Amino acid sequence: TTTTMTTMDAMSPPFSFDACVSPTTGKPMDLRGRLRNLFFIKYDTSYHQPIIYFPTTLRGLGLQSFTASLFSQKWWIQQIQFEQRLESLRFLVLSCCEFGENELQMLLGNVPHIEHLSLRYIRWEGMLQFPPSLLSLGFFPERSFVADYSLRLCTKLWQITTRFNENDEMSIAFVNACRALSSIQRVKFEHIRHQQYSEPDVNFESLQCWKHKKNDATFTVAMVEEECDNYPILKEIFPIPVQNFINLAHTRFQDCPLWSEESMEFIHMTDKRKLLLR
Repeated sequence: TTTTMTTMDAMSPPFSFDACVSPTTGKPMDLRGRLRNLFFIKYDTSYHQPIIYFPTTLRGLGLQSFTASLFSQKWWIQQIQFEQRLESLRFLVLSCCEFGENELQMLLGNVPHIEHLSLRYIRWEGMLQFPPSLLSLGFFPERSFVADYSLRLCTKLWQITTRFNENDEMSIAFVNACRALSSIQRVKFEHIRHQQYSEPDVNFESLQCWKHKKNDATFTVAMVEEECDNYPILKEIFPIPVQNFINLAHTRFQDCPLWSEESMEFIHMTDKRKLLLR
């Protein structure tokens, strides 16, 4: 068998990386092997834990189905806490993960520039202090989990996202806690359960009213249009103009005007890869 490799003609002019311009910023892009986007899904159910060597160039990282047996490993602590390999991270998505005491706080404490954080069906121990750099926060609590956290430092938080299906009580508590943050300009409801079989409708009686946003023309609530019709009480809880209730499908991460240049480049690069934009 003969393998043929095609290379650039020796007479062709060398390719210039400076010719690659970002459509977002209009500036030259450095394309020399910089890994920006990484998503790990652990399928192996054995107790053996892989060693992951994280590049320092990451802007987005996703981890799914990892447990405290990984987050307590020496190599993990060495890379995250001492080598600061995630210092450039802007987007962090955690799904179905379990953290021991202070392990999630240690991770968040070593991503100083993080702007979007998504916690989907994860568990942690102790009090979690969300970092002040956050612009977007998604919290999707799993069944029976009681979360302990503080949003006191989140003075720049622009967008929050949650769903009402698995743990209504914690989702409502999250939205109520965010109500005190004047910086929030968008509330997104990814999914709201509608009565079916043995599952009752969501009871929104304990969801506090956002009447302080009544005259804020830039504040929006994003949700599936049919779910808005199923729960008219939400228009009382959020007493805003009808046009400020927008279809979830029409929202974009780019809508937030506060993203850093690095985050905007990452959003543009991953626009068709939804794993890290959720």
